[in-house]
Amino acid sequence: MNIAICDDDKNICDQVKTYLSDFFKEYKELNLDLKIFNSGEEVCDYYLVNSNAPLDMIFIDIEMNEIDGIEAVKKLQNAKYKRLIVFFITSYTKYAPETFRVGAFQLIAKPISRQEFLSDIKRAVETYLDLHKELVIYWQGNRTVLEYKDIVFVEAKNRHLFIHTSSETYECVGKLSDYEKNMLMSGFVKTHQSFIANMNYIRVINTNDILMKNGEKVFLSKYKRKDVMIEFSKHIARSV
Repeated sequence: MNIAICDDDKNICDQVKTYLSDFFKEYKELNLDLKIFNSGEEVCDYYLVNSNAPLDMIFIDIEMNEIDGIEAVKKLQNAKYKRLIVFFITSYTKYAPETFRVGAFQLIAKPISRQEFLSDIKRAVETYLDLHKELVIYWQGNRTVLEYKDIVFVEAKNRHLFIHTSSETYECVGKLSDYEKNMLMSGFVKTHQSFIANMNYIRVINTNDILMKNGEKVFLSKYKRKDVMIEFSKHIARSV
């Protein structure tokens, strides 16, 4: 997991580094890669120049010279880090509205409470793991790994599964029941005995089908329509 700490106060950087290092001793499978910066310019220069540099999470001070934390996050998000999990560090709650406008995961108040920090980072790691859930399929000797976020819907037909993404369709031998339990816990909804749809891609729910954002349609059983509407309403509420 690739994390950046950015603060012009070295003590804060050291404190956050210590807390993270302690926490990730229990998550060794995530391979923590931690980088420290002391200004908004530094963090932007590094990640915007190094086009291949991965970044999953950032802890960044708001009040810094030149480029402040909020502006730095905007630059990173606009460039390529759309799913960046952002923790803003500040002594002033007046910045709260602006931080949440750029999708902040959490606002951390100075002085930093270890107990609250560890609770927040646990939630953040759980969010990260949800965002990166994967589906592994095999077909004709090839192994393909797809992230759940990229799957628009899954269709079952003649003992085969067809996994539709926005750009391509993948095929494998299998049953919908082999995957639906995990997928239904991760933002998908069963619309028909042969279809599971990613609710992030739903555009319009019609009487007998659902129009997805990639233009394809998913069958909607009349027996499942009510449940789909309920689950989709919950999904929208969680996303607001």
